[in-house]
Amino acid sequence: MAQTHEEALKAAAEEKRTLENAGAELEAQLTALRGDKQAADTRIRELQEELGSVQADLADVSGSLQEAHRQAAHLERAVDERDGVIADAKEQLQQARDTINRLQPELERLYTHELPEALEQKVRALRRIQEMKAEIELLRSQMW
Repeated sequence: MAQTHEEALKAAAEEKRTLENAGAELEAQLTALRGDKQAADTRIRELQEELGSVQADLADVSGSLQEAHRQAAHLERAVDERDGVIADAKEQLQQARDTINRLQPELERLYTHELPEALEQKVRALRRIQEMKAEIELLRSQMW
């Protein structure tokens, strides 16, 4: 029995050492976990600050995007207006071309027939005027 007590004491001492080692190990793990928790808390605060910054940036970008949409809408209206002006100008240009095409034969007829004939008439009239002036001068000279 003495040996059983001794064995029981040895077993108890061994169990005590095991428990002490396990306690120390748990204490070390707890310290490590507390350090990890502090690091996690610090990282959470950093991320929350970064989130606030990102949200502020997002609000700025959203405002810029809305302004860009307003400007794009304004530019689209300006382009539509310009397109309307261009369409009107094209229509007027086509009308002018049609008028030119319609009047071109008459203009050619004027240049090739009527204008030369009118010039001939003018030349004849000028000659007749010169002849009449000469006659008038002759008559005047005869009168004096």
